[in-house]
Amino acid sequence: MRKPPTLTDEQRQARRETIMRTKPWTKATGPKTVAGKAASAKRWQRHGLRSEEAKAAQQWVSSIRSLLRVLAKHRVICFIFVIFAVTIPANFYQV
Repeated sequence: MRKPPTLTDEQRQARRETIMRTKPWTKATGPKTVAGKAASAKRWQRHGLRSEEAKAAQQWVSSIRSLLRVLAKHRVICFIFVIFAVTIPANFYQV
């Protein structure tokens, strides 16, 4: 982890005055071009939690749970050993 820069009191005051004068939060309006909007729309895929692979894995786990509920309801005794590999999507580490 990178150590934050140490600022003097004068530097902090100068930075504070610049921020209050320019008010950068009023200029942030989001993407305006079609390409920028498309790139912004794909940002949620970066972490992979909503990727198609993760959705498929969640659906698979849900179906296994449903099957186990049905088997338990009918008092079927069984031992199920499930081994599966979750692959990390190719775009997981891309910035």
